[in-house]
Amino acid sequence: MISYTTYEVPTGNVVRLNFSFERFSELKAGETISSATIEVISGGALTIGTVTTSGAVAQALCSGFTTGTLSVLRCTITTSGGSTRSQRGGLVGVAA
Repeated sequence: MISYTTYEVPTGNVVRLNFSFERFSELKAGETISSATIEVISGGALTIGTVTTSGAVAQALCSGFTTGTLSVLRCTITTSGGSTRSQRGGLVGVAA
């Protein structure tokens, strides 16, 4: 079973998704994030903006939440050394 954190988001809102990769050994050793993607892997059809990186964090704006729908997202990065790492997170739309 894969564990991830789930957050409640009022429908109609735009939120900034932040996925921190600082705990991974490659980034602790000084590698940087070369590329990053964020995708919805189950649940609602969310709109995800351009993914940017800052240090060990990948981030993007996200909107389109539906009340009561759990959307599971996956953020995948490639490091400057060529390693690939990913994390999952969940967002649930709640009545505003």
